[in-house]
Amino acid sequence: MKNRKLTKLALLVILVLMSFSFVKYINKDSIRKFKITKHWPMRMKDRNGYFDYVTYNYVITYKDNIMYEFPQDGEYNDSLPNENTYFQLGVFRKTDEFGYFSDKKKQILNEKIHIDTLLGNRGYPLKPIIVFNNYKLVSEHKIKNGKKYNLIRKYIILNKKDVSYADTVTVYFSNKGAKLPLQLFEKEFVLENKLDIAKFEFLYNPRRYNNDTLLYPKSTFSMSINEVEIKNYDSYLTYFKKLK
Repeated sequence: MKNRKLTKLALLVILVLMSFSFVKYINKDSIRKFKITKHWPMRMKDRNGYFDYVTYNYVITYKDNIMYEFPQDGEYNDSLPNENTYFQLGVFRKTDEFGYFSDKKKQILNEKIHIDTLLGNRGYPLKPIIVFNNYKLVSEHKIKNGKKYNLIRKYIILNKKDVSYADTVTVYFSNKGAKLPLQLFEKEFVLENKLDIAKFEFLYNPRRYNNDTLLYPKSTFSMSINEVEIKNYDSYLTYFKKLK
């Protein structure tokens, strides 16, 4: 009888612990963190080619809030934080055009800023990339059980207005749920594919800039989106809960 009571007590303790773990798991799921990595083709001084300039930042989402973390460490072509890294912060509500910018090293705290100013100065497209009207789908590769991507589509330019328009666009889609709250492409394009965009590449054919007589070689700009593990969950939660 005594052993039966102990067994019931043990089961009760296990159920309570499991319930707390389950609730904690759900709460942790409500905050998501994404790493955005960009590869920029930077023209060399001798103008004979490009070098691959790598930048990255993080996007953290919680309910209707979005936090952007931009690393500041004086390092170039570094895709990971180091011991000198600190982050400039931009915090917005998803429906608001204005948010708050902070830089602890420059002693800037919650300075009001427009979303276009924050993102436009850091290499984000301010308007959705228009695929339907400017590009034609030329190939499609479906990957049923792909570890990273489930669909790869390639488009070629139809209406090249200037050299900033890529000649070929390759978009990598995933069903892994790495959904970023940024409208990189027009809504019709995203809805048509019913998958999340995990990466895209812009390929530029050899081209001249303005009145430059030199023909620059082909180059590629790419941007990838990956969901990453949150190691400092409690600090993010505390920060977001302080927001009014």
